[in-house]
Amino acid sequence: MRVFDLNFKGRQVALITLFLLISACSSTPISVIKPPIPPVPYLSGDVFGSRPQLYHIEQVFQLNSDQLADFKAFYSSHTNRHVRPNKRIYKYLLKFVKNYNYFNKTFTAEESLTRAQGNCLSLAILTTALAKVVGVETGYQLVDSAPIYQKEGNIVISSQHVRSLLFEPRQVENEEYFLMSRAGIVIDYFPSKNSRIRRKVEEPEFYAMYYRNSAADALIKHDLNRAYWLLREALALHPSDEHATNMMALVHQDKGLSKSAEKIYRHGL
Repeated sequence: MRVFDLNFKGRQVALITLFLLISACSSTPISVIKPPIPPVPYLSGDVFGSRPQLYHIEQVFQLNSDQLADFKAFYSSHTNRHVRPNKRIYKYLLKFVKNYNYFNKTFTAEESLTRAQGNCLSLAILTTALAKVVGVETGYQLVDSAPIYQKEGNIVISSQHVRSLLFEPRQVENEEYFLMSRAGIVIDYFPSKNSRIRRKVEEPEFYAMYYRNSAADALIKHDLNRAYWLLREALALHPSDEHATNMMALVHQDKGLSKSAEKIYRHGL
């Protein structure tokens, strides 16, 4: 994900529910062998200094003890006892986001819940953190939205919009021929009836988005060393990430390593 700057600070978050039905049939398993992805040819960390302290991916989705206790009490309350698990999370988020403001920064789940603000990725991270606590399956979608561009020095930033889904349990009938019905709830900022789903986002790419966005913030501040190490985390999670590859080339270019930057650009192409 490229960094967001939608200039929506101060506006209220909107949530919508959407029920999905996906049918699938299979009689013969298909095995797809993908060729190995060659590593991005970035230089070693010696050039960019020692690795700074960064959040591990597990920490990005952690909540503190008070937040966990509050959510579990709400989730297990008598009022919610007969409510579907994914709907309970939705209800908790709806209660929480009454004063939640859009803010152009990607936060961890704990930071987002504490500050009651963040961008669409922050909301998806928080949703995922809550779902992990109670074992609700999540999914992610990249959604077409009007592109927003912002120039920061010699860097142009463009926006992408990601949203999360809270699924109900899988329902599988018959081993050879099955119908998989996946009802779920979509959690989204400023939803539009005209929104078009571009594609599904797999979990490794979604995780990499946190480091990618954080790297973009570091690039804007010209903190090249931090940006480099954040992008290494992103590429370790999602090696074929073209946006992280492009940003890694930018980091090398701004560091004065033009030959290495060209190699990374060519690799991306």
